Amino acid sequence: MKYNNKENDSLAENVYLILKTKILEMELRPGETLLIQTIARDLDISRTPVREALVRLRQEGLVENAPGRKMKVCTLSTKDIWEIYQIREGLEGMASYIAAAQANSKHIKMLENDIRLSVEATNNENYELFFENDNNFHKHIIEITGNTQMKNILEKLSSRVERIRYVTILSRDRIQNSKKEHTNVLECIKKKDSSGARDAMEEHLKLAKEEACELINNKNSSLFTKNWII
Repeated sequence: MKYNNKENDSLAENVYLILKTKILEMELRPGETLLIQTIARDLDISRTPVREALVRLRQEGLVENAPGRKMKVCTLSTKDIWEIYQIREGLEGMASYIAAAQANSKHIKMLENDIRLSVEATNNENYELFFENDNNFHKHIIEITGNTQMKNILEKLSSRVERIRYVTILSRDRIQNSKKEHTNVLECIKKKDSSGARDAMEEHLKLAKEEACELINNKNSSLFTKNWII
């Protein structure tokens, strides 16, 4: 991820993007305390834009209040992943069902391009670009539905979803499997097989959820918490 240095961009926006990148890429680890004065000093700025950036990150579920009027990076547990992906399975499964009925030739080409760019990025070992195009595939399916409420609900989860998906990028198997699973969804959409598209998307997200939980359970406990939901 990159942040923009254009003069018209606010300082708070740049601080937000810097901190968000560090959280997603685990440079700032789950549970780590965030001191406003330290961040301001390191970036050579005042405390106000840092406070504004942290408020925004708290709203997105990436940081939380800590004792002593401090803030810390939210922990990432298997319970979090399980609950977030349950929401995704329901909404994105339905989105794929609708998209299969509504997609036109332009939409199909857009989704094909997302997969093609993902494959090229993987071949070039550009995993950040893979992540971007992989994410676009999901966003474009939502856009095809034209359902604004569904889009808004998923956008509220987007930062937490990004964080989980950055973890799964560490798995080459998940990257390869994701491309195959996206292709399965697309083939159903092409055939206007709504039920097939829904089932393929739900299966894709179910497998991604299970692998993300497995990855976290295999990580050092100083990085992640382990809190399974039955």
